[in-house]
Amino acid sequence: MRKREQDLQKVKKEMELLSVQHESNEQTLKKRHQEQLNEISDQLERANKQKSKWAYLASRLSVLVA
Repeated sequence: MRKREQDLQKVKKEMELLSVQHESNEQTLKKRHQEQLNEISDQLERANKQKSKWAYLASRLSVLVA
């Protein structure tokens, strides 16, 4: 019976360790995901600004040509 209790305690400790590792990995992945979303958002914002700039220049050019 004592051996079984020791094995059970060992398994519980391993499960606790795995749970902590899983939570840590989950937090790391969430952080990376958020950083990537922020980067994509910044890139999209820059692209939209560039698009607006080019649209403005195109309209100015069409006025000058006309």
